[in-house]
Order: sequence, then C-alpha cells, then structure tokens
Amino acid sequence: MEQLQEVDIAYLAGLFDGEGTAFIHKHIDKRHGSIYFEARVKISNTDKQSLQTIREKLGFGTIQVEGNGRKGQRESYRLSINKKKDMEQFLTMVKPFVIMKKKEVDEVLVFLLKD
Repeated sequence: MEQLQEVDIAYLAGLFDGEGTAFIHKHIDKRHGSIYFEARVKISNTDKQSLQTIREKLGFGTIQVEGNGRKGQRESYRLSINKKKDMEQFLTMVKPFVIMKKKEVDEVLVFLLKD
C-alpha cells in the first residue's frame, strides 16, 4: 500500500460512509448442512476510474461490474476487499474518520479480530 496522507484516508472514509458497506454474511451450505459467517467490505460507484485509483493506492481489492439492471441506468462498479488482513487494515485506517457507518465498522472489526 502506498503511504496515504491523512486527507486521503479521510476521503476514503467519506466515500466508504456514503457508498460503502461492511457486514457479516451468513452462508448456508445446503449440500453439507453447514453454516458459516464471513465479513465483507465493499464500495460501489458508477465511476470505475475512481475505484481503480483507490485500489491502486490501497494495493488490494478487486473491482467487478455490478450491472445496470434498468434501462437508462448507468453501469456501476464494486470494489470488494476480500482478504481478512486487507479488511482489517482498511477498516482500522478509516475508522477514526467514519461517521455514519461507525457501528458497522466496529462490528466487522470485532468479528475479524476474534480469531
């Protein structure tokens, strides 16, 4: 990860607050009858280039097309942070600047750090 300035981290936190999500997803494996949980961190946007720039600065994450389910709707993209260490690093970094999603950040960090 490139050395980020405080203003860059605050920007990422604001983008995450407005366009991102952090949550714990419940998986049910019907074939084996098992249930497990995994954390997810995502940021969505219609500007693919901005997500690519963020990914380059972070040094992690993947970008996927979310689609444009409705006629006339612009295509949107999702930056997903999938690795545990990357989610921990990202959420710990933006936590001091997050306002609206502070509860979600705290809950996912507790989940990630419990192991």
